[in-house]
Amino acid sequence: MAEKKSPRITNKKHVARQERENKQRRVLITISVIIVAAVLLTLAIGLLYDNVLKYNQPVANINGENITVRDFQDTVRYNRFQAVQQYLQYYQFYEAYPDFGAQLQPQLQQIQLQLSDTYADTIGTSVLDRLVDDAIVRQEAEKLGISVSEQEIDARFEQYFGYNQENVATPTAFPTQAPASTLSPEQLAVITLTPTATATEPPAEPTATPQPTAVPAETSNEPTATPFPTATPFTEEGYNKLKDDFSVQIKDAGISDSFFRDFVRGVILREKLVDEINKDFAVVQAQVWARHILVADETAAQVVAERLNKGEDFATLANELSTDTSNNFKGGDLGYFPRGIMALEFEDTAFSLAIGEISQPVKTQFGYHIIQVLGRETRALDQNTFESARQGTFQRWFDEIKANSAIERFDRYFDFIPTEPNIPLDKQLF
Repeated sequence: MAEKKSPRITNKKHVARQERENKQRRVLITISVIIVAAVLLTLAIGLLYDNVLKYNQPVANINGENITVRDFQDTVRYNRFQAVQQYLQYYQFYEAYPDFGAQLQPQLQQIQLQLSDTYADTIGTSVLDRLVDDAIVRQEAEKLGISVSEQEIDARFEQYFGYNQENVATPTAFPTQAPASTLSPEQLAVITLTPTATATEPPAEPTATPQPTAVPAETSNEPTATPFPTATPFTEEGYNKLKDDFSVQIKDAGISDSFFRDFVRGVILREKLVDEINKDFAVVQAQVWARHILVADETAAQVVAERLNKGEDFATLANELSTDTSNNFKGGDLGYFPRGIMALEFEDTAFSLAIGEISQPVKTQFGYHIIQVLGRETRALDQNTFESARQGTFQRWFDEIKANSAIERFDRYFDFIPTEPNIPLDKQLF
């Protein structure tokens, strides 16, 4: 006979304990769920930051427009890509033509140094400066109703790859030789040399003493021929093949097709803005013929001025003392030049002097100048001088716009400077 179990007697004490245990269990489950949710949320936020938020942080703000980490990194990668392609192009010559290749070693060393970790901050700062300028260009172009169509970008691609070149606009014809000038008695009284600048030789701008070659040159942000295949396609099939090959190249370097299209859009937009600002820029302009002596400081300039006042020959002193090596051997002769070529302080002084008059020391970013004007004429510009003067005029306009812009840079960009792409290890010489 089976044993009968006595019925369990549940009293108030047992009920209270069971309710307390159930409540504790629910609290523990709730806490566990909250902890798991918090961990998952933390992981999700980390993934979101690593894949989205981090790249959307601003590295600069220009008049309310942000430049993001993604914009910055893409542009640095493209700059490095250009430098690597230039290096590889030089390297091919270096290997193929040993005698000539030895002359390329300084360029190869310079590019390799430029891409080293030592100069990563230099590249980053240069790229950010350019992105700030690009933002201002976009903003000013928008104010003027200037835009770039997808068709214009496609046409520029064709131009880069050498396809449909018959559709490229023919450059405006420019004079090939400046008109001969008859020197006046006033000029003959002070001139000890003849003007050397013609329409095929634009006057040299005063320059500072050349920088040591160990300092890497700044990478240009403009598209160049070096990233592109060198073969010239004459068929649509050939063009598409080159374009596809280039697309693979830039993707391997971490650069998207959409970035490159936007990059080219920015190049065209700047060209259009330059054209708009210079729409009334004339081929025939008032010019001055001047010579100068460039020295490092005001004290040296005063010594030059005193020697000139005592009757010493200007050309002789320029040859002896001027640090502008582009023209000191010519007695400091700069030839004829229009506005927009020289430093503004230099230019304003030169255009204010009478023929034969010698200036007081003039300070520019290059040093101190003593200037003498030798002639004044209304002359046609050659093509190189015309374009240089247009760019100079645009740059002065742009600098004023930039000076009045609200620009904020954030130091976080130092933490996001890419170090790829880089020169393949088997191609590095140093």
